[in-house]
Amino acid sequence: MKKKEKVLVVFLFLIAFLIPTQAQSQDVSLEREEIRREIDGLKAQINALEERLKASETKQKSTEERLKVTETRERETLAEMMTALGDKIEIGGELEFEYVDTQDDNITPQLTSTPGNPRGHFQMDKIRLKVKVTPDENKEFKFKLDFQDIEEKVSVDEAYFTFKNIAPFDQKISLGLKDRFIGGDFIEYYTEGSPLARTLFWKDPDLGIQYSGKKSPFYWHLSLTNGLQLKPKDIGEDSTIATSGANSNTAGRDDILQDDDENEDFGDNKQVGVGLGYEANLGEKGILNVLGFGYFSRLTSADLLSTTSGSTNYLNDSNDFPTRPADNTYNIQRRYGVNLAYTKDAWETYAQYIRAQDSYLRRHVLMLQTSYKFDVGWRYLKAIQPLFRWDYYMVRIPKTPTTPLTWDRRRYTGALLNHIKENLTLKLEYAHNREDTGGNSPLNDEFLAQLEYKF
Repeated sequence: MKKKEKVLVVFLFLIAFLIPTQAQSQDVSLEREEIRREIDGLKAQINALEERLKASETKQKSTEERLKVTETRERETLAEMMTALGDKIEIGGELEFEYVDTQDDNITPQLTSTPGNPRGHFQMDKIRLKVKVTPDENKEFKFKLDFQDIEEKVSVDEAYFTFKNIAPFDQKISLGLKDRFIGGDFIEYYTEGSPLARTLFWKDPDLGIQYSGKKSPFYWHLSLTNGLQLKPKDIGEDSTIATSGANSNTAGRDDILQDDDENEDFGDNKQVGVGLGYEANLGEKGILNVLGFGYFSRLTSADLLSTTSGSTNYLNDSNDFPTRPADNTYNIQRRYGVNLAYTKDAWETYAQYIRAQDSYLRRHVLMLQTSYKFDVGWRYLKAIQPLFRWDYYMVRIPKTPTTPLTWDRRRYTGALLNHIKENLTLKLEYAHNREDTGGNSPLNDEFLAQLEYKF
């Protein structure tokens, strides 16, 4: 083949193959350009979505922060309200669980074979709920609810409203059901076993108005209340010493005549109470507090006619008071006496004398008590407090062995108070009782171990 012909063939070959390839390349370029545009569009959408997501997250964080701020404010407000409420309302109470063992009587038949005999046993003495409301520094409401012997009795022990800090003389006025001013506000008797004077005259509250004031070193009390009627009350803690029923062998054996709130006087014979006290700070020698007092009222017909045990009426029986007419209408009622308290550091001494007259019946009671608190500082025993108390009760009436309300009584109480924690105390007490009955004296000593928890 000639040289010119060979060149022509190569030229035609290139034309045949190169021209389509260029066309295809143009198509591919166009497709790629379109894909790039789509990718750019998708990137723009992704960027827009990312911006929306960031905006949403920012908004969410802002919302969460606002919620946190709101929740914090609500918690702070609630805490402030609770703090304010806590400053105004205090709720507390106490639980008393005990073991008590009382001697049998040697006058009446023994109870060793009688169901329900009063030998050693456990008992839930009471659960107490206490509420104190202080609307402001000049007002106060107190309320005590006692669940005594658990299943047997629920009672309101105190419920009264007090206006306090009344100028001048730091005066107070209390309205409602409140203890007599000669008792718990003055004397810390500490034991579960009650002093005879307390059982007789200031264990139960009275309903009315009580007023007090202070001009140091003197202070004073006045009260106008319904007054309390008379009712037999046992001197011990044993809940199985009954007044009737299975334990009738010991019925009334440990009874004395009490001013009782279950028989409150709702008649016209209101009781007036007066008291004048002197409290001296003796510096290093301690503090001396003396209170003289009196309560004056008139007996109701129920007092004169129904204070009985068996067939004996103590205020309307000419056999007991030969100089008095058989139909007694002499309704005078008086209580007067003196309190004394001396405290020096951990040493406390209390004394009380009360003389009472109910018609022709005259009675006297005297209490002397001393205790000292030793700090121990152990993990499960913070302090121990030995205590001794002597009670003497005299009834100016002929003694009858079968009529316990006529008996004179002496009671010697020794106790060891174990302060386990500030609100937990184990009380170990023994009360030795001796009676002038006009005959033999019964065996009625009492041992008590009590765990007292306050909250």
